[in-house]
Amino acid sequence: ESSTIENGFLAQDSKHIEEIWGIRESCNPSVARAGYVHKFDVSIGIEAYMEVAEEVSDALENANLSDLTVCVWGHVADGNAHINIVSGQFDKDAVSAETIENIVYSSVMKRKGSISAEHGIGQSKRKYMSQIKDGAVLELMSQMKNLFDPHFIMNPGKYLP
Repeated sequence: ESSTIENGFLAQDSKHIEEIWGIRESCNPSVARAGYVHKFDVSIGIEAYMEVAEEVSDALENANLSDLTVCVWGHVADGNAHINIVSGQFDKDAVSAETIENIVYSSVMKRKGSISAEHGIGQSKRKYMSQIKDGAVLELMSQMKNLFDPHFIMNPGKYLP
């Protein structure tokens, strides 16, 4: 036995497994009903889940965004965390959205986590790549893209041109 786990439960039968999955599957609809959701798919060490949630919550409050709620769930075994920042209504203020994004990604990067877990980099995270990947790695990624797509027809204009 290990003292690593402080709180938890283990499914006892298939009905209990279904109930647990039901709770997990209700997360997205629950936050969606609560308001507008800023969604982040990141990867962090299991031990950092609560640290990140608390740090993000504190940083949002310090940025005068205290009306937001931080909800975190994910695939605990592989470190994938779905960080959801919920506001009562959609905020068209791009500054607020960028502040939220910077707060979340800074907390994750500080812990050597990844700002992209299962959903990829896409276009919105391009500006962070130089902070999370070494220049040589970025160059290698570009070379590989050029090798497999010399005519730039696969997903043009996305992360790698």
